[in-house]
Amino acid sequence: MDPTSLHLSERAVERIAEAAVRGVPGSICLDAKLAGLAGRSLPRAHARLNKRAGTAAIETEIAVSYPSPVAAITDAIRAAVIAQVHTLTGMEVTRVNIKVADAKAGGAVTLHEVTEHPVAIDPIPVRVRSSSQRPERVSAPAPRPVRTGGLRPKQHELLSVGFTPAEVVDTFSAPPIDVAAPHTPAPTPLRPITIEPMVNAVVSTH
Repeated sequence: MDPTSLHLSERAVERIAEAAVRGVPGSICLDAKLAGLAGRSLPRAHARLNKRAGTAAIETEIAVSYPSPVAAITDAIRAAVIAQVHTLTGMEVTRVNIKVADAKAGGAVTLHEVTEHPVAIDPIPVRVRSSSQRPERVSAPAPRPVRTGGLRPKQHELLSVGFTPAEVVDTFSAPPIDVAAPHTPAPTPLRPITIEPMVNAVVSTH
């Protein structure tokens, strides 16, 4: 299988495997609402794809009717999953792990019914009809000649623009300003300060 020619998701392969499980006699479907608290719908499939190698590994959880030949049912389910996944996707199934998660009384099947059930399928080709109509040939109209454009002749002569010279500004002189120098009095001399030493008399007593 060329990995660049077809792209499949894991969910698509899981749907095919679940359909193959449901087709085997003795395999039953359980709704999640009827499976009890925290129950899950059965059958369930989980696929791991190696798209470069074109292979798939599938794990399934199933429910069977009781009494039924459980070992024969699991063998038929394994063969059906391998055959139908390969037929519909072209991928080789390398492993199919089957877990019998539940069993319900009623609808018993025999070993003969299980072993005689065909596991392969013959897919019917589906003809796809296109919704688009056959397009008609469209012809483009001949191009129209482009008229060359020219400049219009001058209608009026352009007048020269003159300017009025600016008026001469009279100069003026400002009278000098006499700045009076401030007069500060002489500083008063400081009086001398004398410091007399202090002597502490220590009187010793015997």
